[in-house]
Amino acid sequence: MVWSRPTWLHHRLAQLLGHQTAFAVTRWGIGKSVATLLARVGTQKIALGAVATGATGLTLHQTTKDRHGFGGDVLSSGDEVEWLNAAIVPIWEHLDAGFRRLIEDEVQPALQKRLGVVGTYISFTQISLGRAAPRFGPVRVTRSKDGLEVNVGFCLEGNGLIEFSTGPASIQVSNITVQGTLRVCLHPLVDSLNPVGGISITCLDRPTIDLTIKAGSELIPNLYNFVRDTVDDVVASLLVVPNVIAVPLDTFGPTTDACAIRHPPPLGFLRVRLEGVSSTSALPGSLYLEAMIGCSSWKSSISRTRPDPNHAEWPDDAAEDFAVHSQDQSIRLRLYSSGSFGAVLLGTARVFIHDLEAGRVEVPLVDAGTEDTAETRSVELELLWSPLKEEPPATASAHGSLLPGPAPAEKSLLASIHVHRVSNVLSERKHKVHVRLGAEDQFTEVGEAPPELVHQIADDVLLELARKLCGKLPLADFSHVLGVPVDHARDFAREVERRRRSGELATPGLQGWDRSWCERARQAAQDRAAIRNPHFDYVCHLRAKPADQLMIELVGEDGSSTARFETNLDAVVERGGFVEGPFPLRSSDGAECTLHGHIRLRRLEAQVRRDRVQDGFQ
Repeated sequence: MVWSRPTWLHHRLAQLLGHQTAFAVTRWGIGKSVATLLARVGTQKIALGAVATGATGLTLHQTTKDRHGFGGDVLSSGDEVEWLNAAIVPIWEHLDAGFRRLIEDEVQPALQKRLGVVGTYISFTQISLGRAAPRFGPVRVTRSKDGLEVNVGFCLEGNGLIEFSTGPASIQVSNITVQGTLRVCLHPLVDSLNPVGGISITCLDRPTIDLTIKAGSELIPNLYNFVRDTVDDVVASLLVVPNVIAVPLDTFGPTTDACAIRHPPPLGFLRVRLEGVSSTSALPGSLYLEAMIGCSSWKSSISRTRPDPNHAEWPDDAAEDFAVHSQDQSIRLRLYSSGSFGAVLLGTARVFIHDLEAGRVEVPLVDAGTEDTAETRSVELELLWSPLKEEPPATASAHGSLLPGPAPAEKSLLASIHVHRVSNVLSERKHKVHVRLGAEDQFTEVGEAPPELVHQIADDVLLELARKLCGKLPLADFSHVLGVPVDHARDFAREVERRRRSGELATPGLQGWDRSWCERARQAAQDRAAIRNPHFDYVCHLRAKPADQLMIELVGEDGSSTARFETNLDAVVERGGFVEGPFPLRSSDGAECTLHGHIRLRRLEAQVRRDRVQDGFQ
């Protein structure tokens, strides 16, 4: 499941980063390498992600060296960033308002959805971020093929308090702890006066989240899990790949593709198939596995009846395809036993992608919160790697096929659908875009207004322009030139006439009515532009088959359709794998608006077992 991200927070953070951005990347010296997770097997300790053996043989990448935990070239490292820790304290004191909005706009609806009928009675009554600012460190600076990556560990041991009511009772959540690693990417690097084309911030893996239910835990069964999982999903929707906060920078040279750094394509897809679970002792019944890579998570079915009490098996379709954006991501596994009173966590594991081999893998589990093996339990997986290639998919005719017609030869491909904007929408409501490709569905956020003249000039200049045009143009043309609704243009014309009669036109400076009209006119113009010419600047990357049907639909906020465009992917393949808009969107009554964007197809190699997954990143 991939959670959508709130546009407002990304927009505000992007503005904060984009006003005055100057980075000096310094060397922190060579520090200690990040320790790998240790699992105890019998009396011998081995590094999980370094070497592991089991019934399926050697399964994880072998090495005798300490690993730094990142696959790129390490340029510098260090354990402490005291200047950053000192700088964050005064900033943290001003984040309460933004934190409250995040809780009310994101956490509250998500929690209400999880709790069903009970959730409709939830409302937050007290929200405090606390005074304990997060601490940062250690730091690793690595080099990628097109930029620099600053990997910064962070830990927030909050003393804030969140209180929400469920009717007559109150529930208090405190001691929220969030720990993980931020990746700040300076990319792309170009040959120019400013060589950094953009900045992006993300987390490769979900941060570890813990909290305390201070009061009210007896009111709702498994309340702790509900609240923690909800917070975990909201954080993932904000900062965990593929969700990225990105700011393009002016290089005084080549222009940075903003969508490319905000919506990066994956490096490939890793199919994770659950084959079984083994243990030296009898396994409990009703087992299931949860696997996570980046923002995506997957829960397997419940294990079927088994003759061997020490081994559980799953059918062949117990599999999920995960998009992988970096070899430095990890796959996290959690084994649960489901019962009448909720799920019991039996063991966990975390393995870096660059330590995996495609093929059959046996991963030892550790008890939650310890370094001891979970009664020597292990999970048996089959991993299949499908790397993304930059070239367009080939067609069967290109290979000399004797079949009539240009049928595509590829079994799977990656379709990148870029939705820039929609123009000439004949509607009085706001819209979002629904992209359906095969069985996959993606929705954009509600479209925003494009930059307008009325938003880019000062109040006094806007008023001067309006006064010069007023009376010289018909009301409809006057409204159109200013980009404001007719009602606002009429109000301005009436005020000008009133001042002319009373002799107030020559009064210097801006009056209260002037400022109020400018504010109302700007907001009205913004709302109108968001309806008639909504901008989205959104790219979705979807795995598909050449025969899949693509539908791009303009829908209202309630999901009802306004207009749509449909095509077959094989038609895009025949045009070289790239089609530039505009595309006509037609409604059921024949009305038409225009989608501006493009469709790009790239080849996905067939899933393989023979090579290490890391080889696909070279």
